[in-house]
Amino acid sequence: MFTYVPTILTLIASADSSQYSLLTWGVWVMANASMAASIYEQNGHKLDHLVLVNACNALMCLVTMAVICLYR
Repeated sequence: MFTYVPTILTLIASADSSQYSLLTWGVWVMANASMAASIYEQNGHKLDHLVLVNACNALMCLVTMAVICLYR
């Protein structure tokens, strides 16, 4: 999760999100969320570290998208 913080802080500091693609970040949200759901389903509906990692990645991509939208 911490790897997203520099990008978010850079966006906030510059107040310019014109170089960031909402489509790309949206695809990453969907990819991570669908991977988390798939792993959760295959593990008999058990939360394990892989589900949590992918869910957190999806959440952080969503937060990044929100910051991008804020500065559009």
